[in-house]
Parts: sequence; structure tokens; C-alpha cells
Amino acid sequence: MYSHRHSVSELKENLQHGTQVFPVASYIWKDNPYDDHRVPVHWHPEVELMRFVGGRFELALDAGEPFIHEGPGLLLVPGNILHTLVFHRHCHQGAVVFNLDLLYFEHYDEVESDIFEALQTGNMPLPQILTPADPDFERADTLARLIIDGTSETSAAARLTLKARLLELIALFYAHGLITRKAPALSEKHGDRQNRLKDLLSYIDAHYAGPLTVGDAAARLKVSEQYFCRYFKKVTGLSFTAYLNDLRLRRAATDILKTEESIATIAEHHGFDNTGYFFKNFKKKFGITPLKYRKTQRKEQQPATDALIHAVV
Repeated sequence: MYSHRHSVSELKENLQHGTQVFPVASYIWKDNPYDDHRVPVHWHPEVELMRFVGGRFELALDAGEPFIHEGPGLLLVPGNILHTLVFHRHCHQGAVVFNLDLLYFEHYDEVESDIFEALQTGNMPLPQILTPADPDFERADTLARLIIDGTSETSAAARLTLKARLLELIALFYAHGLITRKAPALSEKHGDRQNRLKDLLSYIDAHYAGPLTVGDAAARLKVSEQYFCRYFKKVTGLSFTAYLNDLRLRRAATDILKTEESIATIAEHHGFDNTGYFFKNFKKKFGITPLKYRKTQRKEQQPATDALIHAVV
């Protein structure tokens, strides 16, 4: 499963990756033999380094066409870039999300400024992937593994080492021409479209439980419904209806686990007028009924809760 040291947020992530003092957090996905898993489209101001260990992955960056990557590889996702990722069965992937402010030097350095500007704004060609075909891949992959594994270390020496490894890894990407120093400026049209799309996704996130139609969404993006349907599917990997239902199901699953409300009430609160339709789609997504989900998930979490209570007492 995809696990991390902090809770997952959607769309524009407002969570703190790591701490204010050391803004770095790692994420892991390991072998799910049963089905594919989609990470919903989102963005964050931090840079993300993805380390693909094995398996088949489908990615879409900056509202571009999805592309497939298989096997080992390293990918840098600049800050503020819309992205979504599908893990196919038996994938193994790790990632680290970090704030570039962590790496800035006190004194101005022109090369550092150009590299970091590209990574901060996304004003660079995408995607940029290091693969085993690149001569420095083995060193870069080792650095990425050590960085991901080392985010839980809190000593001053460990944190300094992690920063040094991040800088060396970025230098390897730059040395291979994967971070364009003077990338052409993003077109005004492209930047405006990105901003409107981000606004739309945030709007959907805030109003998903109410009546929300393709027409409403297309009007907010200021395009025709026909164009919107094609564009939305390209960016998110899902039709508008499928995206909305998936969001509603994920939010309902959280309430099923954390509250004692009836399943019918939860379904209604999250935009499902038909309880039978909700049950059918919930089981299709999670593989079990809502009631069984509540029971099994709470049972799995109880040992960790008991251990925490014991430690506190």
C-alpha cells in the first residue's frame, strides 16, 4: 500500500511534508497483487522525487498526455505541477517530497538559482527521467534510496547528510541535461489554463457532495462541455462522473471509519441519493461492503491504538 508518515491530502496539498524545521517526507508503495491504484490528480509547492523500483506505472504531468514507465527509474516532479499516477499490479515505488528552501545557500549562486527556479515553477521540459541506460543511474538510484530511507532520522548529522544527498542527486539530473537552466517561459495561455484547472479541482473538492454537473464544471473552466470532457479525462485519467464518484467514495470511506453514523446517512452526506447505488460502487472500489469495511479496518487499527495507549499510560 501507499504509506507515509503524515496523512494524505488531495488536490492542492495543505499538509506539512515533514516539519517546519525539516520539510521532507517519504512515501512508499509496495506490491499490490490484486488491482491497480490511482493517486488522484493533485499538486503541491514542494518538489517530488519518485524512485521506480519495478513494475509498470502510468503518469500524467502538467495536464499533458499520460505516459507509461516500466522498471527502474528516477523522476523529478517540479513544484506546483498537476500530476497523477497509476500503480499497476506488483509495482514498487518510493518518493520523497521536499521544500527547496531547505537547500538554498546563504550566498547567491547563479547556477543554483537557475536550477531551483526551474524546479520551483515547473518551467522546464517534462517528464525528466533517469533510467539504467544513463551512466550515472546506479549512483543516482543509491542516493534516492538513501534519501527516502533517511527521512525518519532526526539527528543533526543525518539531516545534513540527507541535504547533501539531495543536492548531489539534483546535480546529477542537471549534469544529464534533465533540468533546463534557461527554459522558455511558460506561455500566458498555458499558465492561465493551469490556474483555471486548479481552481476547478479545488471547487469540485469543496462542493463534491452537492449537485454538480459536467455543465457546471465546463462553465467554470470557460470551455464547451465536449472539450471539457476530453480535457478532463486527459488530465485526471478519469471521466468527470468517475472522478466525482471516486472522490465521494473516498470521503465516505473516511466517515465510515471515523464515525458511528449509519451507512445510509453517510452516503447521503457525500452526494449519493441512492443507497443501493452507493453500496454497489463502494464494493466495486474497496472489494467489500461498507459495514465490513468499518469492521475490518477498525480491527486492523486497534492493535496500534492499544499499543499507543499502553505507551502513554
